[in-house]
Amino acid sequence: MWNRIIQIYRLGKRAFAGHKRSILFLTLIGLANGSLGGIGVNLLIPIFSFISNSDEALGMGIVSQQIRKVFVFFGVDFSLKYLLIFVCLLFIIQSVVFLFSNYFIASITANYERRMRNLLFKKTIKADWSYLLQQKVGHLETVIINDVKHGAIVLTGIGGLITIGASLLVYIGAAFSISFRVTAFTFIFGLFYLVLTRPLLVKTKKAGRKISAMYKEASNFINENIGGMKTIKIFSVEDRINDKAEGIFQILRDLRIRVALL
Repeated sequence: MWNRIIQIYRLGKRAFAGHKRSILFLTLIGLANGSLGGIGVNLLIPIFSFISNSDEALGMGIVSQQIRKVFVFFGVDFSLKYLLIFVCLLFIIQSVVFLFSNYFIASITANYERRMRNLLFKKTIKADWSYLLQQKVGHLETVIINDVKHGAIVLTGIGGLITIGASLLVYIGAAFSISFRVTAFTFIFGLFYLVLTRPLLVKTKKAGRKISAMYKEASNFINENIGGMKTIKIFSVEDRINDKAEGIFQILRDLRIRVALL
């Protein structure tokens, strides 16, 4: 397990070495987004307390207590009216931050795709003839169009993971301050759920690898037969070619449905 984690880290470092500042910036945005969301959710406690006319819950939650002190410091009445306004403003600001983070993630992933496609095409053009002879027709096209796109999805996932991780830390802190017992039970249930769904994740990954391999095979098959169309016509083997194509496309169809179902 640790060897796999180390290998993933090394591959990620090689693939995304030019995006260190971007990933750091995403981390800061994620922390800001998570903090705003956590504060907003934590303030629902005093809101419900005002609605139910209960003073007991007003003391619950460290975040709620600190926000109350801020209200007092600025001379604002800690009432339901101003609390609702404050929560609305928090969620509006969070939405703006979230929108900006999504734009930033889209920007760095698009730049990654452009840079990698240029690099792969340039290296292929300058490769030795002996290496090029070993490559299948359509393989480079599939790598540049599909594989690079999936690599960019990984980068997007890193950005999303940072945002979710930051939000998770804030929400866990808020949840534990509200109820340690309920939060601990939920955490244990979540771990149990992850263990149960692990086989599905493994099957999904295997099916994804098969899809990637089949895309390369399909691309090679199409390019070779289009290039040799005259030969196909001369020997009248259109039906055999069609049958093989249908078989490849049927496998792709089954794999796509399998991944979607998993």
